[in-house]
Amino acid sequence: MPVQSFALDYCAHIRKRLGMLKIKVSIAVLAYCEPINTASNLSGTDSTLLVEEALSDTATYPAQRNQALCALGYLAQLGYSPKEMVIVGESAGGNLFLQLTSLLLRMRHSNPSSMSLREPLGGALLISPLVGMTNFGTRDCLDFATAQNLTQFANIYLDGIPQENRSEVDFTSPTASQFQGLGVIVDRMMITAGAEEVLRDDIITLGRHIAGCHPCTTQIVQGHGIHLYIHFDAMLGQNPEGKLTNQMVKWLSESLVN
Repeated sequence: MPVQSFALDYCAHIRKRLGMLKIKVSIAVLAYCEPINTASNLSGTDSTLLVEEALSDTATYPAQRNQALCALGYLAQLGYSPKEMVIVGESAGGNLFLQLTSLLLRMRHSNPSSMSLREPLGGALLISPLVGMTNFGTRDCLDFATAQNLTQFANIYLDGIPQENRSEVDFTSPTASQFQGLGVIVDRMMITAGAEEVLRDDIITLGRHIAGCHPCTTQIVQGHGIHLYIHFDAMLGQNPEGKLTNQMVKWLSESLVN
């Protein structure tokens, strides 16, 4: 779906929080950008890059994954080293990062000279990542992202992907070796889930698997949280801010300083 202005506002808010810690950051957003609300606090600033991503109903897999790989290459051309980059993926964006990571690991195993990263990324933060594309169950609870809605989205995305390639986009049951060597791709990871969201169990399972492959992995389950609950904190102007936002700012500051 198109990027929402409140999501951009949240990015701007996180950048402001980091700025208060004397950490200056630039933000690049890979998303379907056409309908961006120019009143957003993020758009129009000189330290923001908005890169348009093709919609899944007009460009099928692996188009978005390849665009993400190109975006990393473009940031490198601008002079940013991988160590200076922290990738943040929300919902489907979290799935896209898993796709990209899986690809880079396969490239490393099959042809190390083809690796596009000369060093690991500084970090990756996955917020309520869409781990799988099937079997969302019935844990609707209080979540606005229901199993029915997620299934409809997944069916659109999966259309046209051969069955033998679906393990490249569905990480519900990762193989033992799927994320082995993750430390050569990214220095540290943080994975969050809401305690009341439909995706919670899949996210926890994936987080444990990744932690087994990468010791610098932090997993947080937000009490009473639903899918992407942090945006509701920001939109409501919650003061003091939610615990997860503060934890994310702390983790980001450590990733960027290190």
